[in-house]
Parts: sequence; C-alpha cells; structure tokens
Amino acid sequence: MGERARRERAFILVEMLAVVLILGLVAILVMVNVMRRVDWARVETTKVKMRALEGALEMFQVEERSYPATDPGLMALVSTRDGERGFVRDEEALEDAWRRRFGYESPGRQRRSSYDLWSFGRDGAAGGDGPDADITNWETGRRLDR
Repeated sequence: MGERARRERAFILVEMLAVVLILGLVAILVMVNVMRRVDWARVETTKVKMRALEGALEMFQVEERSYPATDPGLMALVSTRDGERGFVRDEEALEDAWRRRFGYESPGRQRRSSYDLWSFGRDGAAGGDGPDADITNWETGRRLDR
C-alpha cells in the first residue's frame, strides 16, 4: 500500500469522526429542547387537570352543600353512592402529570372558605422554580388561569 492510499484512509477516518461528533452535538441540542417542551407540557397538563378537578369539586359542593373533607379528600369525587356516577371518571383524574396525587385540604389554609388544591410539580417537593414550581389554586403569581 502506498503513502497516498494511507493518507486518503486517514483523511476519510478524520472526516467520519468529525461527522459523528457533529451528529452527537446536534442530538444533544435536540434532546435538551425536547425535554424543555416535555416539562412545559406536563406543567400545562397539570393545570388543565386541576381546572377539571375544580369543576368537579364545585359540582360536589352544589350537590352536597359542602366540599369534601380533607379525609376522604379527592377520593370523594370518585366514589359513588347508590350506583350513581362519580364526579370524576377514575382515580387517575386525581393525579398530576407526574402521576402523583394532587394535594387537597378542606377547609384550606390558604382559601379558608373553600379548599386548597396543589401539585408540587416535577420535583415532588414544596417550592422550586420552572417545572419544579408548585402549582396551586391560591397563589396569585402562579394562578391556574395563566
């Protein structure tokens, strides 16, 4: 094998490594952007599910003349009496987009005349920023209608 053939092979190998490196960088950029959108979608899904629960809680209040007590909490929306349909389809409706049960307290500490409803967001812990921020029905800065 001649010197020229060896140089051409080395050049092709360097080109291939450069292409693999570029493809890897593009893949990383795409994944970062996709993950941001997934987090945003989960936050928005949680807000929509909370609005639906608020509607179910209001229907419960009209029918029962009070909101469910903290115990049994949101499960009161699922259970049926006398074979009647519940206020939500199933227990999955009581979970946020990260498949954790919504927090519920009635009477609420924040909304004393009704109830508090919340999700701790992506991290599952109180506080946080961005997708880790709590989603509540009482904080002005993070209201559900935003």
